[in-house]
Amino acid sequence: MCSSDLFKLLDSPTANLLSWVCCSYRGFLVSATGQLRVPNLPAGTHQFVLANATPELEKAFAAHRAGPNQLPSRILFHGTSLDRLYPILCQGLRVCSGTPLARNGAVRGNGIYMADEPSTSWHYAIPTTAWDWRKSIYKNMRVLLGCEFVGTSQGSGGIHVISNPSTLMVRYVFLFQIGR
Repeated sequence: MCSSDLFKLLDSPTANLLSWVCCSYRGFLVSATGQLRVPNLPAGTHQFVLANATPELEKAFAAHRAGPNQLPSRILFHGTSLDRLYPILCQGLRVCSGTPLARNGAVRGNGIYMADEPSTSWHYAIPTTAWDWRKSIYKNMRVLLGCEFVGTSQGSGGIHVISNPSTLMVRYVFLFQIGR
């Protein structure tokens, strides 16, 4: 199924949101099909592959993949909210620990919290609580990101604390709604 066919299957508000993100961000999202689909996500989850990021983000990430000591990459998951999707796509994930932007604590240290399993990050993919979204048709939209990671991290029990944002690259965007 091509992306234009998928947009026809989405409800109008979701299709409009994704169109705006793609046009404004100048990124390219394609529907995750076949082997690109991530199993074990709830029914109705819209899965997309982010085919490219900004050149600056891609260049910084590529620097970690070059050289003789190249570590293999793997996919980790990060839960967020819709109001943070656009800044993340444009600027990449950022360490917000200890700043007003932090929504959760930093019990395992400062960094970007990621998980091996989508179900762990699922709990952090919270609906937007900002006042201007409360009456929006997107108020129950949640976002889960699948990120390619190269390097080592702190953490245990399937949770990773990434201190260097340039070692992460958003590759998947999962959109789902609660309480439709």
